Amino acid sequence: MGTVVTPQNAPPELLPQGQALQVAQQQNVTKQRRNAALAAGGPGAKTTQQDGATPAQPGLMPFERAPIKRFSGTIQQITELPRRDQQIHIWVTEPGGRELHVSVAPKWFLQFMGCTLSHDAQVNGRGFKFDRANKRDPVVYAKEFTINGRRCQLRNDEGFALWSNKLR
Repeated sequence: MGTVVTPQNAPPELLPQGQALQVAQQQNVTKQRRNAALAAGGPGAKTTQQDGATPAQPGLMPFERAPIKRFSGTIQQITELPRRDQQIHIWVTEPGGRELHVSVAPKWFLQFMGCTLSHDAQVNGRGFKFDRANKRDPVVYAKEFTINGRRCQLRNDEGFALWSNKLR
């Protein structure tokens, strides 16, 4: 699907001479207003700190990609936490005995995908560690996993749940 051409975004050679001049004047006024707002420290103004870095805008947090954690082991426990997030959580015992808490997905989504979890099954996958405060035992949010030879994709590369309609 192509771009819709309007008088505001059309190349000047496609517009009648009088209309082209009018659009150019409007664009010039818009640029002047934007530059004046920036000079006055208005929205979009960038100020530099001592180190030359641009400070974050109030109310915005810089995006930092969550670290990926690989997991592999035996499912020791399967629990649905209806009051918390209505998702299935599993506890996986990894080689060496370390236990890992993995948030998987809602039960209906796992059924829809044909991903059946079972106690004592072998599972391996990758997930996100979003919780930076709990470094000792963070919950891993499964991005994908394989169980019984079936690969189950649960989240996209940014960590958004594929069962959420917020991606549309």
